[in-house]
Amino acid sequence: MILRFTLILLLTLLATSSFAQNNLPARTPARSERQKAAEEAADRVMHRFYETLDFGAIYKEMYVADPLKTAEVRWTIRGILMQGVFALPSQERPKTLNIDFAAMERAYIAKENFDFLSSAVKFTYDGDESKLKKEFEQKYHEFYEPMASEGIRPILTSERLDSVMTANLNHLNDFFRKYIVTKNFGTPRYKAECSLVQESRAEESERMKDLFGLNRHANVFVVRRENHYLYFIEENGDLRMLSSTPRIMD
Repeated sequence: MILRFTLILLLTLLATSSFAQNNLPARTPARSERQKAAEEAADRVMHRFYETLDFGAIYKEMYVADPLKTAEVRWTIRGILMQGVFALPSQERPKTLNIDFAAMERAYIAKENFDFLSSAVKFTYDGDESKLKKEFEQKYHEFYEPMASEGIRPILTSERLDSVMTANLNHLNDFFRKYIVTKNFGTPRYKAECSLVQESRAEESERMKDLFGLNRHANVFVVRRENHYLYFIEENGDLRMLSSTPRIMD
């Protein structure tokens, strides 16, 4: 599949939580102050997301500067696209992808919107679960299955990235927005649900250092919010968002 989002995972996001609290890693005194600042930065990210329901605002306003920002987009989207490339026989694999950065950026924002919006439905929706599930299954068949079809891979051009991945994700994102109850963000029930997420994937701060070529002594701060690990680094005295990964195995 082009994206490792499965129907089972997405339906699980809509189910009632019965999670156990995970132990958080211990904080050293030297890191505690900056970790607190990272937690506050993560709060700003989440508040901005619920104000706009658009990850593009976070990407434009709260991310690290280039070259790290560009590297995050390229690593993420190329990682998805190379799944299709490596599915080809070795002799048929292209040496390069004819995809411009603007198309990768659109796909990246669509993917992050998908992750954040689907999570927001899980933690804020308080209506008819059966109605939501039924409509989601329809949208899944209409927009997700074309992305996962063997017949459309690999994606080698900007035009196909826009039409196959970005457009279909954006259709799903529009669906999720209808079921997000923004007034429930930050309520006691919301906070209780978030605190009970059972992690099935480890955070990846050390891998981030290797991926972005950071000094091994550099601090990459990890904050847990909803179904996400949010990663922050210090930039000109401020903590800026570097990346995100899921807390739950897909």
